[in-house]
Amino acid sequence: RGGPGGPPPPPLHFYTGPGWPYNMDNCSVQACNRTQCHFGEYKRPCSTFQDALCRKCINPLPVLGIYTGVGDHTTGLCPWSCWGGYLPDYNQGICVLPAALQAQQTTPAPTP
Repeated sequence: RGGPGGPPPPPLHFYTGPGWPYNMDNCSVQACNRTQCHFGEYKRPCSTFQDALCRKCINPLPVLGIYTGVGDHTTGLCPWSCWGGYLPDYNQGICVLPAALQAQQTTPAPTP
């Protein structure tokens, strides 16, 4: 008999249906999803009545940002970095030009 007041499902399994007839010890169980999520996704552990599913990370990407791994199952946050020579500013959640490149862009070109 699975569910409230009953025993938990076997390790790495979740209940998918009640026992029949009612309250019999033959509840339907299924193995938890153990496939790896893609970068930019996280997976909460399987629970008594719910499979472990990949979900989109909760932290948004900045412009020129890219996820660099799968997210933490407790927070839903994924690691990220930046494309094209930009550097991540994790405090502000943005991609910035390195100081040397910023100086080149703000210095006017010499006039002939």
